[in-house]
Amino acid sequence: MPAIVTILQIVSGGLWFVVAMLFVPAVTRIWRSPRHGPARPDPIDVIVSPLAFVGFLQAGFVIRWLIFPDAIAVMSSAELVVWAGLYTLSTLGALGAAVAWRIARGLR
Repeated sequence: MPAIVTILQIVSGGLWFVVAMLFVPAVTRIWRSPRHGPARPDPIDVIVSPLAFVGFLQAGFVIRWLIFPDAIAVMSSAELVVWAGLYTLSTLGALGAAVAWRIARGLR
């Protein structure tokens, strides 16, 4: 069971890192663009920009567990099941954010 949780952690952290990198350009457009004119950020940039920070945060949580793996070794089976469920849900959240962004941008 600990190996399954570690795999789910890596998948979740990797997907959240991809989401973070996907949304960093939105943050850049907001910080670097003028308030008025054609180069200003659009509403989608404003909506998704916090997800860049959430993505880095979620990836950081995974990195913490991978740096200190001894904590997983002492967890009970019930706790490992809960963590597996949470990482699965986190992975689905990352996928949902990426798919929603692609739909909002009209990408196929």
